[in-house]
Amino acid sequence: MPGDDVTTSGAADGAPTAGATPPGDATMAELDRLLASAGAEVQRGIAEGLGRVGRYALVSVLGEGGFGTVWLASQEEPVRRLVALKLLRRDPSSEVVMARFRAERQALARMDHPNVASVLDAGVTEDGRPWFAMPYIDGPPVTRHCDDGRLGVRERVALFAEVCDGVQHAHQKGVIHRDIKPGNVLVSLGSGRATPKVIDFGVAKALEPGDGDGARTAEGQRLGTPQYMAPEQWLHGASAADARSDVYALGVLLAELLVGGPPAALPRTPLEVPNVLRPSSWITSVASEDPERASQAAAARQVTPDALAGQCRGDLDAIVARATAQDPSDRYASAAALGDDVRRWLDGLQVAARAVRPVERLARLVRRHPRTAAVACTSTLALVALGYSWMHASTSAARERAAAAVATEQSQRTFLLAKDMISDLVAQQQVARNPAAAVEAFGRIERLVDRIADDDPMVAGRLAAVVADGYADAWDRRAAFELVDRSLRRVVAIDPAGESEAFHELARPWQRLMLRGDRVGAGSLGPTVFADVAG
Repeated sequence: MPGDDVTTSGAADGAPTAGATPPGDATMAELDRLLASAGAEVQRGIAEGLGRVGRYALVSVLGEGGFGTVWLASQEEPVRRLVALKLLRRDPSSEVVMARFRAERQALARMDHPNVASVLDAGVTEDGRPWFAMPYIDGPPVTRHCDDGRLGVRERVALFAEVCDGVQHAHQKGVIHRDIKPGNVLVSLGSGRATPKVIDFGVAKALEPGDGDGARTAEGQRLGTPQYMAPEQWLHGASAADARSDVYALGVLLAELLVGGPPAALPRTPLEVPNVLRPSSWITSVASEDPERASQAAAARQVTPDALAGQCRGDLDAIVARATAQDPSDRYASAAALGDDVRRWLDGLQVAARAVRPVERLARLVRRHPRTAAVACTSTLALVALGYSWMHASTSAARERAAAAVATEQSQRTFLLAKDMISDLVAQQQVARNPAAAVEAFGRIERLVDRIADDDPMVAGRLAAVVADGYADAWDRRAAFELVDRSLRRVVAIDPAGESEAFHELARPWQRLMLRGDRVGAGSLGPTVFADVAG
């Protein structure tokens, strides 16, 4: 046949057909892989005997667990969307498997939190296998998301805080996860932001299981992933796990997010327990043994290995150490407490995981509020100068005190009457909380104080302190500074040594307003007033 001639011609000696290029080994290997994958999908579909589950069309397998298969499925009605559908495989090995699958479905049905996978739908197939559908999370594990995006330490810690929120929600719903690891924390990239979501409650445990709970864990049975397993879970089985066991796994996850790893030493015998190294120690050790690996881990965080160790040393090391303490009583009491502590680190506050020396605490305050710290430093120097001026003026203090005492006695009655009236006006404005009315009311009060100052600056100064307190607690701190400025100048002109009641009563609102209020006003008012005093 002609066709036979074409097929055999030119190929008798094994040469390729004229004009054709033979596929390479890599291409053939890829074709084999695709054919094998397609064959596996076909065989799995035949084995399942299903093309649909409820109103969902099965598309492809996303993963398989100990007793269930997770499918990517398509929903057409009443809305079109992709879901992850978990289906119990045929012929489960025991009633315990069936009970555990149902327990996972029930656990997820309790959840209602943005950082936890939730159940959209559930049911039973015609042959009696339970299933449930969850939102499809088209995102990678949290560690891969961070590495692919080259996220820095702060960004990783911020994501981790949300993971703690999700785990805490599960605990509040009475569920312990028992298998927290990167593969069970996926990052959803919907809504324009990265949102970590805790998934796979297949080995979860109810905090207070009912008497008929068929999914109770047998004594000594290990469930979970060894690298993330708490010591009590490793030694005594998953039945010994409680909320602090999840805290331990979270601590290992945090360490891995910080430096790679996970930095957990697995037990070599059943009598040993897992041990988590401090992140800074782990990356330093890796850098000495495998510099390339350490460089890759640091580069994924956009730093050098030394810089990464430095970022972790101190607070983050302490947080990981407390979360992964061997004794559960030494760990954070809850996932919420762990999340709160990492947020304190993000905010530059002292963390609960370790005590901080006073010098370091002061340094943190300066880093968090540099401008306020500068103002506080200025005020401290000014107060030192004031103290010196008081000492310098001690020789004439007796005469000045006598003069101030006479003036105070003569004006005390006037002051008390005016103070009561102004206090009532200030209180009315604070209750009313009407900014427009307050501006007018305080303007009238200021004019009254200024008129009194024409006759008795010391009384006016004490009244100004009352008004300044009202300003500070209400709306206009700038106006309070201006009033204190005028009043202090008038008092200092009479009492340069600062011995009078008027001076002391004005100093208190000045200091309070300076430290928490108008820093621009503070910068100009403080040096001016105390320069007058010192002069």
